[in-house]
Amino acid sequence: MPRNATSISLTARDLELLNVLTRGPHWTDHLLTISQRFEVPFPSVRYLQKRLVALNNAGLIRSFNSVTLMNHPCRYHKLSRDGWRIIRGDTPPPNKRFFLETKPLTQLHQRYLTDFIVHTDLAAHRAGATLCNFEPDGSVRLKFPNGLLIPDAAFDIVTSSGKTLHYYTELDNSTERLRTTADVESWTRKIRLYDALRDRSAEPFRVLVVTTQSSERLEHILSLASELVRNKSRPLFAGVYLDDYEQEPEPLTMPVFRVQHRTDLVAPLLQSNGQSKITRTSVTDRVRAC
Repeated sequence: MPRNATSISLTARDLELLNVLTRGPHWTDHLLTISQRFEVPFPSVRYLQKRLVALNNAGLIRSFNSVTLMNHPCRYHKLSRDGWRIIRGDTPPPNKRFFLETKPLTQLHQRYLTDFIVHTDLAAHRAGATLCNFEPDGSVRLKFPNGLLIPDAAFDIVTSSGKTLHYYTELDNSTERLRTTADVESWTRKIRLYDALRDRSAEPFRVLVVTTQSSERLEHILSLASELVRNKSRPLFAGVYLDDYEQEPEPLTMPVFRVQHRTDLVAPLLQSNGQSKITRTSVTDRVRAC
């Protein structure tokens, strides 16, 4: 038992909250939103903030001020090592910086990523599905003879019928170049590596492209994917503009995504990626339980 845990009596809701934080940093409003799927949701932000202070004082979480998010002045929260041990025991954390303060230059990226994951998690819950096996930024390393690919996130969705669907997430803030002939970070490189991975993988998956600045940027990325993906009948990349995604309350069942090679909107997240009832084992460093 962590040395400070005796100073607080943990409730089932506390454990649900700590479990959410195993995915990485969440802002206060994220936690209030995701608590809608808890057995007993937080009734207001005031109740949530009071409990966060108690968990912080007990040494189970750490809370930080957002220094770069002018539109989101509230604090964000991360597990401490003691909080991690309560949920995961002796399992190693996902990456070396997991318990540290998020660097100011990456806070906005993390905020957008958590926006997407929380909205997806709630939508899956309402659809009778479960988002699980979540891997945060930096924890999945896809190795190739000519380089390394590190997705922003990876997760599975288990549908109500028992199908397990695998997804990698790539968040785009319009900072990465689209085309290049050099072997440097670019969407050209990412698309080719994911396409090569899909060729050699027995486990079907889909790459979710989430743009944060514009829908036009999404169109450019998917157009490039249409050009570079060798199997034209395989819908490997699906993309959405984050603002559009968050405005749709049921994004897993309503057509909000675009897929390369198609011009219409689709709802791919609960559709089979090729096979069912499979688990990710060979391409990640670890697999999380649901």
